[in-house]
Amino acid sequence: MVTLIIFLISILAIQLAVHADGNVTCSGTGMDWYTNFVGESPCKTYERLRQICNPAFEVGVMRTSTPPDVCDEQLADCCCNSIAFALSMLCLNCQQNIGTGTGYDAGDGAYELYLQGDRVTGFCAPVNNQTLSPSVHSAVCNEEIKIFDTLFTLFWGPGAWFYEYTKQATSEYIASTNNNTFTGCPSTTLNQTTPALSSIAASKSSTTSLVTSLHLNPVSLSGGIIGGIIVGVVAVVTTATFLGRFLWRKWNKGLGNRPGWHHIEPFTLDIPENTQGQLATYTTTPTTSVTPLALPPPPPYEHRYLQL
Repeated sequence: MVTLIIFLISILAIQLAVHADGNVTCSGTGMDWYTNFVGESPCKTYERLRQICNPAFEVGVMRTSTPPDVCDEQLADCCCNSIAFALSMLCLNCQQNIGTGTGYDAGDGAYELYLQGDRVTGFCAPVNNQTLSPSVHSAVCNEEIKIFDTLFTLFWGPGAWFYEYTKQATSEYIASTNNNTFTGCPSTTLNQTTPALSSIAASKSSTTSLVTSLHLNPVSLSGGIIGGIIVGVVAVVTTATFLGRFLWRKWNKGLGNRPGWHHIEPFTLDIPENTQGQLATYTTTPTTSVTPLALPPPPPYEHRYLQL
């Protein structure tokens, strides 16, 4: 019974892990250059960007026939731009088990199909190329969503997109700016100085760069960690249960051998089977006879007179 319970809980833990990860986890190590630097997968960045306008949005399985996703929101500010399209292409490469030198590209016209979505004619509006709308840009900064500066500069007019070129351009930009690659928001800019504090900033520039580079966005527990926690709790509870039962049996077994302790057998009444349910007969007849006690008669009384 205990084994069955452990098995069912393990299945539940696996399902929770899969649900927690969803489709935002990269397959393989081809996108480690992005995930290790940003702190999350491009699918998660794309999901967080679109959740600014639609909190219920979740990344699905990206189509390998580009565009991998479309901007079909009624309020399209968060997806009707080239930055969201580039993140959707990076998410496609994240979900596919790409190698270190290969990836999925988008041909001419893919960007227009992304903007059109499920519409019969026309595109989402307004369309923002190489930028975000002011409100979305402010929300990105408030939510501390890290978007590479190169995604604001790389843009192909025919509506194409190229993975390897984006990867190499971003790697070059990271090296040339000393890891200062998120300058779209003041909170993510590494080097900020003012004239009044220039001398202090100069003496502490290395410390400021170190602290800022170690700044991490709050991330949720992955499904693997959640599943591990659940399995660990189940193992601890199961072990404690078996140990408790073992100690209880051992203590109860040795109870009768302790000085001052006496084991009392339970009282049982043996009644013949043929008399069960019958009333015993009651009689007033004495079982022994008693002989009456005979006393001798008293002596005769004599009258005596005193003579004067």
